[in-house]
Amino acid sequence: MKLRQNAIIVKACSDRLGIALIRAEGYEESTIKIKPVKEKRVRLRLALITAMIVTAGIAATGLFLLTDRLARDHLEPLFPHLTEASFSLTSSTGEVMTNDDLIGQAQVMFFGFTHCPEICPTTIYRLSSTIETLGLSDQVGIVFVTVDPARDDVEALSDYIGNF
Repeated sequence: MKLRQNAIIVKACSDRLGIALIRAEGYEESTIKIKPVKEKRVRLRLALITAMIVTAGIAATGLFLLTDRLARDHLEPLFPHLTEASFSLTSSTGEVMTNDDLIGQAQVMFFGFTHCPEICPTTIYRLSSTIETLGLSDQVGIVFVTVDPARDDVEALSDYIGNF
């Protein structure tokens, strides 16, 4: 059945049924099916928009907290209780190094030994080259701590560290 342009919808039944009652000039009243709104798509779009807003809020909060921390004059230690842990080690120059010598600059501590064939030199090289590539050589130090003090004396440590 074709309807003229002046057909009007008299009463729309339930949207879920997707049926409407039509009255047109010169025709009997009849019903036609109307394409129902896809509720699942609407709900999915609403859920996606809500998730995007929540994610943006979390990211903005994290960025604010990070910039606030970096804007301070000094960075607070991430683990403040470690500043109270005291230790003393012999450096590659023969001087005694304590925990007080490491305060004020970020440090990466690596535990290994000078007679390590592959893993230790590779890891120290990667650490030092990454720090250098990032341009953080003045801000981050690398501390090599030997786990074999019987074989790794001051001279062996000095030669080993000199390679990096």
